[in-house]
Amino acid sequence: MNDLFFKVYRNHYLRKIIFSSINQINRSLYYFTYDYYSIPFDVIIKTDNKQLLLERLKLYEKYFYNTKYNNNNIDNNIDNNIDNIDNHDLNIYKYYIDFNNCEVIFNWKSLDLECLDLIIKLNPKKLEYSSENKNALIRNCNLPVLKRIINQGSFTLNKLMFNYEKCSNDEIIEMYNYLTTVTTVTTAHLVQLLKQIIDEKKTKELGKFFINEIDSVSFSKIEILDLLDKILNYNDLEMIKYLLNKLSLQDQCNSSNNDQFIEIYGYKIKKSNIENYLSIRANSLFNSTLDDLVIQILRYSPRDYMVQKFLIKTPKIAEFLINNSDIGTNRNSKFRFGKMMFCANCLEDDLSNKELFENKPVEWRINNISNIEKFEYLKSWNLIFSDAYLTNAFNGDLKFLINYYKHINLTPTSSVLESAASLGYYDMVYYILISYPSDKWDIRSLFKVLKHCLQQKEIVQLIRKIAFNSKTNLFQTTTMKTKFFFVSNYEERKYYLVH
Repeated sequence: MNDLFFKVYRNHYLRKIIFSSINQINRSLYYFTYDYYSIPFDVIIKTDNKQLLLERLKLYEKYFYNTKYNNNNIDNNIDNNIDNIDNHDLNIYKYYIDFNNCEVIFNWKSLDLECLDLIIKLNPKKLEYSSENKNALIRNCNLPVLKRIINQGSFTLNKLMFNYEKCSNDEIIEMYNYLTTVTTVTTAHLVQLLKQIIDEKKTKELGKFFINEIDSVSFSKIEILDLLDKILNYNDLEMIKYLLNKLSLQDQCNSSNNDQFIEIYGYKIKKSNIENYLSIRANSLFNSTLDDLVIQILRYSPRDYMVQKFLIKTPKIAEFLINNSDIGTNRNSKFRFGKMMFCANCLEDDLSNKELFENKPVEWRINNISNIEKFEYLKSWNLIFSDAYLTNAFNGDLKFLINYYKHINLTPTSSVLESAASLGYYDMVYYILISYPSDKWDIRSLFKVLKHCLQQKEIVQLIRKIAFNSKTNLFQTTTMKTKFFFVSNYEERKYYLVH
């Protein structure tokens, strides 16, 4: 092997071709390289190299601060006196820093007072204490720096938002508490923040604190209705409980003998909240799985609903709508059905509510089939099934898998095979591999399965046999980008070679 390498390497022609190709590849990746002195200010910030920044600032201070090489004269020194600059002078210019992009520091989580003070000292005219820069400090919860500059320049709290990847919950709360002492935080700010908390799945950690910071969560406020709409769309049970708890306390403190209360998730609120104020988009209601909330809104809301436009998703909501609609009766109802559309989730796993749908103009949308009993029942509705309706690899029920694919007359997809392997359903993996054509599986799927089944000798041997079968295209993949996956992906190939 070594002899072959040296034969190629010592051939000047081949060596030139090889390294020329390597250079072309590197250029195509747009790599930029810098040495210690040439790395730009903003690149140091983006790479979060605080130590390097401090070193460079101190070198700049040593050679350029209050010296003949100060920043005001540097261009003149180079342009007008180039003939008089000796080698020592030229060598000093490598310590120079271009501060033109220095405002990027306000978006830098690691900015501290030491760095800030040095930058201000060395180039005070370059920093602008704008509202935008102060809001950047707020996002990163950089409280020490914000306190230093809060009274310099203008400040308007635009959006109350935080960088949840870089800031801890304690930092966020500490920053918020400080802001309440220096500016006005409105309900709109808090609702905006709570919607972001829902997006970031931080409700359990921060939702209760910020809900309680809102003065009033009455449904008469458009901002609260906006938050409620977000909660429904994201099915955030924790957030609605925090909101209802706050509303319940408010209502009980401001109630009269004439007030009627209803209960949602164990919290009592005034019925008038829904009757008088609540205006929620029907799309948000019918897409939600927050049963108790949706049903109470539907029950007490004064508006009518054209239910045929929406897909019902839970058993409780399905039961409420069917029992309170005009389907099969002559009574008037605010729920007007054409053909009722229900997800398979509306059918209980034990089929205990199947009578609810019988002899009704029901149209099923098969989003998920959780067990063989539900599958056998839905077959009687003459539905068309596919793998897209399955999750969690038939919950490990091999009989379910066999009956399912026998009925639809198809073979399992790679996603079903990979899902079964990842969930530890090894009998199912073995059955699929041994029962269906081996040329169906591409090498990428086999590697993914193998990584989950390394301790299953029968499966490992079977995958080896399939992978090296002459009918199997080892380079077959789903996209052109991974055409040579088997050859190039060493880390995944190693799994196979070692085991």
